[in-house]
Amino acid sequence: MPIFAHPQPGFSRWDYHTAVLTCLRVVGDARAGSRVERFARQKRYPSAAAGELIRPPIEQPWTPLLSDTDPFTLGTFSLELICSEMFPHASSANFIGIVEENNELAARYGSFKGGETMLEHVTNDVYEFARWTAYRNASQVPGDTKRALHRGRALQRTLIVLPAMTNRSADYHVFGQNQYLAAGLVTAFCNAVAPHVGCGQSGFIGLDGWKHTEGSHTPYGSKAPGIFQLGGSHSGALGETETAMVIADLDLLRTADQRPRPHYQHRALRLVAHLPIFFATEKGAHPGGGAHPNERRQLRTRTVKGGSRTFVDAAYLIAKALSLEADWRSEMNVANRTSTPPAAYREAIGATKDALTVLEDFADDALWLRKRTDSFMTERYDFPPMEPLPALVDWLYVDDRWLPGLHGIEAPAPDDDPLKSDQPLLSVPKSLHEEPTRKAI
Repeated sequence: MPIFAHPQPGFSRWDYHTAVLTCLRVVGDARAGSRVERFARQKRYPSAAAGELIRPPIEQPWTPLLSDTDPFTLGTFSLELICSEMFPHASSANFIGIVEENNELAARYGSFKGGETMLEHVTNDVYEFARWTAYRNASQVPGDTKRALHRGRALQRTLIVLPAMTNRSADYHVFGQNQYLAAGLVTAFCNAVAPHVGCGQSGFIGLDGWKHTEGSHTPYGSKAPGIFQLGGSHSGALGETETAMVIADLDLLRTADQRPRPHYQHRALRLVAHLPIFFATEKGAHPGGGAHPNERRQLRTRTVKGGSRTFVDAAYLIAKALSLEADWRSEMNVANRTSTPPAAYREAIGATKDALTVLEDFADDALWLRKRTDSFMTERYDFPPMEPLPALVDWLYVDDRWLPGLHGIEAPAPDDDPLKSDQPLLSVPKSLHEEPTRKAI
């Protein structure tokens, strides 16, 4: 990556109009404690549909961002494509367009590399992607005199990390299915949810993502939010405006089920947790309560139990449901009983339903939260959930209120690495006029 003359620790300098992908990784060390590793590279191709103006890094060959070789680290099996970088690998019909778009940008920024044409530049990227992701690994490919396809002893990289900002997620869903069927590659598609530029529908695309299946047990009954399946109602991409973290368990050595399947082999792609993110504010211009001074975000409130409440105020219903959880778990399957369930059981179920409804009400996109609620109400005996109930506790809260003065901090020391410091390094200015300049140096 282009780092200019001895930057301050923790910082790298890039040319203007450079689109940068960054990766932070926390590494634990028994002696030295935890440390943060930083990786970054430039986006290589523009989005033609968005009219994107970026500086193409013609002077740099494409390689996976993480160069690990340890079979017990994720970086050994992963590579990344940034949004439109997917297109040359999705269809050869895109090849000429990519070359022409990059030629135009190179002319704008004066970044032609002597001795290599843009056609060679893009062709080398395709070869490099093929080298790392090919199911077969040959010591010599006939005609490959430059050994561009030679991977050596390195393992196949079976995880494609694909961040994007697109309003047409179908391209990426189809790409993920294609890569899995071609070479067993799993795609972690993470799309923006900003209206008009991003339509969400993120998810892991891999095992069974290309067909219809029956539901199987997950932390939320039979529901698997964020695990893509074609037309699946029980398993599928996130919602169009849903902000969430999805955690999955991947077998990156064997991304497909073996036949015959070993007795204790886990499925190659399993949902671990679906964590919808709740924000303290939402789009709107109503003043007060931590609203943003640019009148774009206002305090998020909902009517709960007859009163207007914030998420924090309404969270007491979640605590109440958790305190009563033992009362419904102590009863055997009462779905088909002729007698009326005990009052304590009915109260616990009602409290849990109320708490799950609160989560639905405060979400930007409640599609999967409604399915989590429905699963609890109808499947809790078919697919007994873990304790505490994952549908109640699996979520994240972000306090993004504008509260000047409450988060003030001392500036870090000049030699303090901001990525290793324990201080909260983002303070809230008192007004928009106090924001730091973002002009190029």
